[in-house]
Amino acid sequence: MAIVGDCDSKIDFKQKEEWRNFCCSSFTSEERADEGVEASTTFDDDHASVLDNQRLPTPRCLLNNNEETDSQPPPTKKSQRSTQDMHAAQAQTAKRKRVKSLAMKVVTSRVNHNNNLAKNNPNEKSINFIVDEINKTHGSNLSPQTVGRCVRQGMIGISPMKKGPTGDVPRAMRTSLNVAFATFLQLEQSESKAQSALKHMALWVNQCTNEAGHNKQGDDLTKKLKRDTADLFDCSNANVMEQRCLQWITCDNLKVWCNTWKETVIDLGFGRE
Repeated sequence: MAIVGDCDSKIDFKQKEEWRNFCCSSFTSEERADEGVEASTTFDDDHASVLDNQRLPTPRCLLNNNEETDSQPPPTKKSQRSTQDMHAAQAQTAKRKRVKSLAMKVVTSRVNHNNNLAKNNPNEKSINFIVDEINKTHGSNLSPQTVGRCVRQGMIGISPMKKGPTGDVPRAMRTSLNVAFATFLQLEQSESKAQSALKHMALWVNQCTNEAGHNKQGDDLTKKLKRDTADLFDCSNANVMEQRCLQWITCDNLKVWCNTWKETVIDLGFGRE
């Protein structure tokens, strides 16, 4: 019986030791300091219960995921750009491309002329100096490495090659379409008319290109024309002053204006009949 009692005491003491290690290891040093004597109470061999001698500390609570989510700022709402904003962005891009094309034509011609000069010529300059001068004059951002490569490839005095695959519309036809597209919209605005919708312009552009043997459908080509010529006209901007000038220019008004000017010049002695 004594042996059994001793075994029970050893078993109880081992369980108490495991419980004490668990309580001490589950809390921080500050929490153990707050508990005071209760956390450091020694266990003797008697069968006194731990719950009777000390108060069990409250287990540490982890942060709730909802609290972390609530602390984060709400996501920003995405807004779609208006037609005017999109046209303004396209106009800036088209303007930069035109400036770059003009600067590339000038700088390649200058560099080629500089390379043809004789050695020890006082007018000879470095390619970096020429590119910096052209960038300051035209407001471009060309690289000397790109300019040197274009000169070595023989691309002198021409626009830089565009990125992407070659289109099925010839370059000359594409240039004519750009001019016609911009002129048509400018005439509409000069007459103070509502600007044609994109789907209507797409029908006319496709009809024009299909007469040349192309099979164009949809509004892809029209969107490209609008993007390339965005800096030549304003979006939905009717020119009222130009409309009034066109309405005033009639046959009778022109006769009155020309005859009055003729009589004034003759009376002042600056001309004769």
